[in-house]
Amino acid sequence: MTLFAADWLNWARDNRWQVTFNNRCGFKGDSDTPEEQDTQRTMRWLRESGRPAEERTLSPTATTSRRQTTSIFTRENMARTLVDIVSKNGNFLLDTGLAYNGSIPQIMQKGLLDTGKWIKSHGEGIFTTRYWRVMPGNDPLSYTTTRDVFYIQHLGAPLSTLCIADPVPYFPGDKVTVVGGKNHGKPVPVTWNGIGTLKLGQRDDIPNQGR
Repeated sequence: MTLFAADWLNWARDNRWQVTFNNRCGFKGDSDTPEEQDTQRTMRWLRESGRPAEERTLSPTATTSRRQTTSIFTRENMARTLVDIVSKNGNFLLDTGLAYNGSIPQIMQKGLLDTGKWIKSHGEGIFTTRYWRVMPGNDPLSYTTTRDVFYIQHLGAPLSTLCIADPVPYFPGDKVTVVGGKNHGKPVPVTWNGIGTLKLGQRDDIPNQGR
């Protein structure tokens, strides 16, 4: 690694650029790169996790053509995977295998475009956030943070009352609002009787989709 990267690293240092390497360069590097692996715990060591767009079990390369479309990632699957990986200190690498003529199959385009619409609406809780060091969320809950905001991610249709037993940093008087969708910014009813007792009431005007 030092042979091919020496000039680049020296240039970056002189120009005050930060450089990171993954573990595929031969050394441990700054991040791990597991393929097709799920983890139930938060990784203190940054990781990159890859997923193919068309199926979970096989990882096609950029030049692979696949005709099977039964297991293509849907918006819900891709959004759930993205949130889960980011909340555990990872980067989501999505492989979109091409058709024989170099095009992206229509069904994959739909999944990607639908996911993009979801991300555009809900990206506030994903981009420029960090993982919560205390603990990872238990499905279907995931957590991300910024300096001023704590995000509770719930994908799918919650019950009328969402009970959160994890010790999330809520204090009486904190403002809890919807992120994304037509009700972005609207307040959410809250009940709290101490650590591990947070209950979020579902607003009647919030649609049953990713929150």
